[in-house]
Amino acid sequence: MTALREKQVRVFFVTHLYEFAAGFSERKSDGAMFLRAEREEDGSRTFRMLEGHPMDTSYGQDLYNRLLGPSATP
Repeated sequence: MTALREKQVRVFFVTHLYEFAAGFSERKSDGAMFLRAEREEDGSRTFRMLEGHPMDTSYGQDLYNRLLGPSATP
């Protein structure tokens, strides 16, 4: 990624790799923009993308609870 950015190549990527994304966010690379899915306070999704720093969760617990129930032990 760094080599591509040094060559002025515009790069877009989607990742769940927090450490990878956070590393670029911490460097405050010129022109870097980070988007994430908006979530309401109650956890519901709006399906809108907002600018914001990478988060260290993918909210996988939501899907687990929906499929197996909140009382299931992971």
